[in-house]
Amino acid sequence: MKKLFMLMLIVPLYFTSACSEKHVEQTVITAESTLTTLEVAALQYKNGELGITPKAEVVSEIEALDDDCYKALVAIRADAQNGKAISAVESTAATTALAALQAYLIKNNIIKN
Repeated sequence: MKKLFMLMLIVPLYFTSACSEKHVEQTVITAESTLTTLEVAALQYKNGELGITPKAEVVSEIEALDDDCYKALVAIRADAQNGKAISAVESTAATTALAALQAYLIKNNIIKN
């Protein structure tokens, strides 16, 4: 079976009300790319492709954390698409959700730090 060895580093997401539209757009793209990378590793785990036997409780927690990430990113994507600045609350929610998912994947040896 394949082993997945990844060095993951979530690029801090800096959102301010003074951000240019281009910066906000790039930040959303970075956040979505990070989530996609984490989701690929999670899916490989769930499908047993990492040489680790998937545990139902781990898969369940991953799905819950992924849902939190998705909801946070939907909010910032909507602001970016409407040309609005991303609030500090939305920024914190997205950063926290991505960091939580990443930490959980590391804790369960799904990705490497």
